Amino acid sequence: MAITATSIVEKNKALASHAAVLTAGGIANKQLLAAIRPKLPMTMRGFADHAVAELVIANLASLAVQQYKPDSALAKKVSDAMIACAYQKVIASFDIEGMLDDLLSSAAIKKAFKNTSEVE
Repeated sequence: MAITATSIVEKNKALASHAAVLTAGGIANKQLLAAIRPKLPMTMRGFADHAVAELVIANLASLAVQQYKPDSALAKKVSDAMIACAYQKVIASFDIEGMLDDLLSSAAIKKAFKNTSEVE
C-alpha cells in the first residue's frame, strides 16, 4: 500500500484522538482522586497515589456511571477514558513481562508441575 499524505493525516488524527482520550482520562482521574482522598481513612490515603488505586477508582467511576448516568454518552466516554489512562499508568509502573518470566521460571512452579503432562 502506498503511503500518501492523506493516510498520514488520517493516522495522525486517530492517534491525536487517542492521546486526547488519555489526557481527558488523566484529568478526570486526578479530579476524582482529589475529591475522594480526603474522605479516605488516614491509613489508606497514601495508597491513593498508586497506579492500581487509580485503576480501582476509575472502575468504580465506570460502575457509578452505569448506575446513575446510564444514558449519558459523555459520562461513558469520560469513565472509559479514565480506565484507559489508569491502565496505561499500571502497565508503565509494572514490569509485567518480567513478573511473568519470574513466575514461570520459579523452581516451585516447575516442581509442582514436574509429574504432570500439563506443562512442558
